[in-house]
Amino acid sequence: PKMPPVPESIPEKPVIAPPKPEPIPEPEPDPVTTPEPEPEPETELTPTPDEYFNFILRDDGTYEVSAKTTDMPSKVIIPDTYQGIPITLVKNDGFSGCESIKSITFPKYLRFIGSGAIRGCPNLESISVKKGNKNFHSDGNCIIHTFTKTIVVGCKTSVIPTDCSVRGIGSQAFSVESPANMVIPDNILFIGNNAFYYNKHLESITCSDRLGTIGLDAFRGCTNLK
Repeated sequence: PKMPPVPESIPEKPVIAPPKPEPIPEPEPDPVTTPEPEPEPETELTPTPDEYFNFILRDDGTYEVSAKTTDMPSKVIIPDTYQGIPITLVKNDGFSGCESIKSITFPKYLRFIGSGAIRGCPNLESISVKKGNKNFHSDGNCIIHTFTKTIVVGCKTSVIPTDCSVRGIGSQAFSVESPANMVIPDNILFIGNNAFYYNKHLESITCSDRLGTIGLDAFRGCTNLK
């Protein structure tokens, strides 16, 4: 008998390998950030003892202050209050002639600085106002009236700020004492009356073209000014 035909072989379907899963990227590590240092708490200044000062009660119920003796400590920090009452005024010539003073800090509640308050203090190198004062601030060893933007007190190490916080030099601000060579920056628009009155330390001064006004007797008695 005839043999049955051999059936054609059915081609095997190719085995398709499943796609390889893509590798899951590892999460990037968080960038290492350096924490900002916390601001250091403001150091509380220890006032100079009361026995070095004269305190006089004013009509408005606050106190004015002056030096009791010219033999003051080299570092003077005027207290903010006396018997719990604010000190708001430094008397005219209040610390005049205190040659021992090298540094002075004015109080937090100060509203007025009398004429010649630190005149005749040849060793004075640092002047400042306590933070929080609403009337004055200090910069570059200059005491500046914040509202009028006027330097009211300077000393032999003063550097006039060059920003818009200052617009002028007030009356007697540098009388008697100042740097020997001064540069008046562009932001200074006026120099007040008697600003450098009898300042024998001043040898040269360079003024900006923007300076508009120089007051009466601003440089009177500046015998070493070239």
